[in-house]
Amino acid sequence: MRELPRKKHSLHVNCRFDEDVLVRVDNFARQIGVTRSDMIRNLVSVGLSDAEMLQKFGVLPTALKLMEIKGRFQATIEEYFARQQKVMN
Repeated sequence: MRELPRKKHSLHVNCRFDEDVLVRVDNFARQIGVTRSDMIRNLVSVGLSDAEMLQKFGVLPTALKLMEIKGRFQATIEEYFARQQKVMN
């Protein structure tokens, strides 16, 4: 796997992720040929840049609320399909 250039003074940080998140990260990392660590570093960097831009335009609270609503909606849909699957079995 190719490694992306690193800054001289990078710090080591430990994080915990749900297994399904790491599977998704690993899939993307494999597709573009980088390590898991590089992929996570890039995702955090891009996400931080996006959050800073949203904050600059004054819409960060709205964006965060929309993400929360999306998460709730997705969980509701997943629960519905899980119940339907149990009924069919």
